Amino acid sequence: METKFRYTFNSVDYETVLQIKLIYVEIPVLLKYKFSTEGNLKPSFYFGPALGLNVSGNFTGEEGSLGGDALDLGELDISNLTSTEFSAVIGGELGIAMGNTTLLLDLRYTAGLTTVFDDASFATAITNSEWAFVDDNGIADDMKNSGFSLSVGVSFPIGGN
Repeated sequence: METKFRYTFNSVDYETVLQIKLIYVEIPVLLKYKFSTEGNLKPSFYFGPALGLNVSGNFTGEEGSLGGDALDLGELDISNLTSTEFSAVIGGELGIAMGNTTLLLDLRYTAGLTTVFDDASFATAITNSEWAFVDDNGIADDMKNSGFSLSVGVSFPIGGN
């Protein structure tokens, strides 16, 4: 079993007029299987759940139209973001041994299991500095985070052995 802390940045463009930026501290708890191989290549496979703690979220609206309304909002905070999200992670890692140092290549897919937004009152959905992604009844948009990530790293021993 393996757990790490990851600082993740998620962004989505909506009809070229909105860009939503979400920042999380992600804590995955992964079961990892290391294949036994000879030579310098050390592949592994992992999967498991992850907890995401929301650090911030905002969006930028540029001149354009959305639902027929003119839009020039600048950058606003999102008032109805969930504070935590749960996701499923699956991926693989390849270690390439080079003496005492190992080059690590990691490819993973993360699928959001919970929605990004909470329900909120439509009457309080829009203020001068915040925006809530809800319909006229206060029901949150059903958006979930998902995506691929590629990481490159280096591993080396610390200490005498």
